[in-house]
Amino acid sequence: MTALTQSLHDAGAFAPARRYQRTGDLMMAVAATITVVAGLIAYPYASQFSLAVQIAAHLIIPVGAGAFKLGYVVRLASQEAQRRAHGR
Repeated sequence: MTALTQSLHDAGAFAPARRYQRTGDLMMAVAATITVVAGLIAYPYASQFSLAVQIAAHLIIPVGAGAFKLGYVVRLASQEAQRRAHGR
């Protein structure tokens, strides 16, 4: 680790990377939950819901999957930033 990197690390300059990792983790958890709930509404429990709710659930499934992927990219970017910050 260079002296500049060490001084930035000691000053807490890389804290945003850890915050982004938590944000990515949270995005993935929320998106997975929403996708599973929408899948349950759209398929096995469809008879319990109105047609409008079923349509909304079907539309939410790919949106939730996209949000999960975005959360994963945020998490990967933060891990890369942390890796570079530590000079590995």
